[in-house]
Amino acid sequence: MQKLVNDPTVLTPEALSSILRDYNTEQMISAPDFSGKPVLITKFGQIAPDLYLDPASGKVLKFDHIKRVKFIHLVYHFNTNLDGYISHSYFFI
Repeated sequence: MQKLVNDPTVLTPEALSSILRDYNTEQMISAPDFSGKPVLITKFGQIAPDLYLDPASGKVLKFDHIKRVKFIHLVYHFNTNLDGYISHSYFFI
C-alpha cells in the first residue's frame, strides 16, 4: 500500500497492526501454540490487543498480528479446571 501511494504516513505500523488485528479476530483465524494445537484468535478470547486466552489450556499467549505466524511466547498460565466447572454447572441445569 505504501509503495502504491508513495506516502509512508498513509499506513503506519500502528495502523497496519490495528487493521490486521480486526481482520484476524473477525475471521477467527487459528495459530498453533507451543505444542502445535490450534488456538483461535477471536474477540471472545482477546484480553489485550495482542493477548489471547486459550480456554482449553488456561494459557494467555501473545500473538503478532503483522507476522501472523505463531504465538510469540507464553505470558500467563491460569491453573483452572474448566471440565470440573462445566460438569458442576450442568449438574444444576
